[in-house]
Amino acid sequence: MASTWKDAASVFYWLNAIGREYNFPFPKDEEKRKEMSKELYPEIIAQAVHADFRKEMEEYLEFGAFGNIRFRFDEYYTFKKESKSFFLDWTLRNHALGQYPQQSYFIMHRTIDEINIKEQYGKLVFTMKDNNDRYPVVIRLSKKQLFLLKPFLEHNNIDTSILNRSYDDIAKELEGLDYYVLKYINSYDSEREKIVYWTYSTIAATAQSLVESFTQSVQGQFLPSFHPDEIPSPKIEQNRSAQRHHRQEQIRTNGKGILNIHTYKQNTVLEIKGEMIGFVHQKEFEWMGKPRPDLIPFIEQAFTSRKKAS
Repeated sequence: MASTWKDAASVFYWLNAIGREYNFPFPKDEEKRKEMSKELYPEIIAQAVHADFRKEMEEYLEFGAFGNIRFRFDEYYTFKKESKSFFLDWTLRNHALGQYPQQSYFIMHRTIDEINIKEQYGKLVFTMKDNNDRYPVVIRLSKKQLFLLKPFLEHNNIDTSILNRSYDDIAKELEGLDYYVLKYINSYDSEREKIVYWTYSTIAATAQSLVESFTQSVQGQFLPSFHPDEIPSPKIEQNRSAQRHHRQEQIRTNGKGILNIHTYKQNTVLEIKGEMIGFVHQKEFEWMGKPRPDLIPFIEQAFTSRKKAS
């Protein structure tokens, strides 16, 4: 039987792409994401390809080591489907609802290939261009808020006294650096069924420090423009019993596809057309991927019928 060899790094990025397409809730924290990969990815290789190649993925994740993984013809073409089943199982068993809905904010990792800083209407406007992106990232700070850049400068071994110099000097020091920026929900455009995101006005050296800063701003009521409750969500009335283990159900949605309902203990994942679209813990709901308000009546119907049947 014909076979294909792929290096472990390529398979790792392939798995990441499958997960993103499936709306898998990758941990935002980098260390937690690494631990998740070390737990899940070698197991996918062992079960969906062959146990002999588990070691290649383990050594790549641990040491960045080079190794090849062999896919037989049928394994190569079923790998995506098999991987999704593992992503689904991990989500059912391990995912937990965050402090804020999953779609209420997201983090981007970028490089400052070009930067311009100018004063406009009493604010300092930082326009940062990554050559891999079509549009620049723009953040606005008051002069008093420049201190927010100090942790980022210190992480990159840059003297923070640079903030007292000209804007051109600051821009020159920032050019070429990698950074993280966060976008959060301001509103939901019901006509276009689209979330409107605003940019959190700071940059950070790590995703974790950025989330911590954002959370502190929200809790301190310094970010009144953050409106996570704007995202439309179904009302889940059913309180699932912890006695039932993994089970699957289906409900038709009048031409929109079949809604698959996967339940494990108190967690439920909603899936349609090869994507996870929602996660439920007891009565709490969060969208996975782009919100689908058109499916809200069917989701509510599914949980109402389950409640009546229990």
